[in-house]
Amino acid sequence: KKYSNTFSTIENGTIYKDHPYINTVRTMISALELGDLDLAYEQFADNAKFNDINAPRGESHSKSDERAQVEDLLTNFEIVSMDEYGYPDYLAYNGDGSTVLSWWNFRFKNKATGEDVVIFIHLSHDFNKVGKIIGQVAYYDGSLFN
Repeated sequence: KKYSNTFSTIENGTIYKDHPYINTVRTMISALELGDLDLAYEQFADNAKFNDINAPRGESHSKSDERAQVEDLLTNFEIVSMDEYGYPDYLAYNGDGSTVLSWWNFRFKNKATGEDVVIFIHLSHDFNKVGKIIGQVAYYDGSLFN
């Protein structure tokens, strides 16, 4: 059936370049950049799950665990800027599902060495029906933090 479907065009929703969910992601990133972790994590539902390409496949962690990891990162690295790369897309799937895809250059300074570190990161954020982020997947080269 999947093979047969490749001979036709089937839509699965709408892609938006501006949407309140995109603004939620931008708010969260801006809050991180400014060091306002409370505002950043207010954008997430309490039961949000976080996945990271550098973690074992299938492993996720909680909102409180994610915040602790970011706080730990900030003991060693200073945020210089978090610059949007291109523009985010909001994918409103037919049926159930809402995802914002975004791309960023996160610029850090290593507090111990003074070295600048630029992390190119792709983020995928899933939303619930009330506009809170319920899932984050982060794709980046974690070895750059070593």
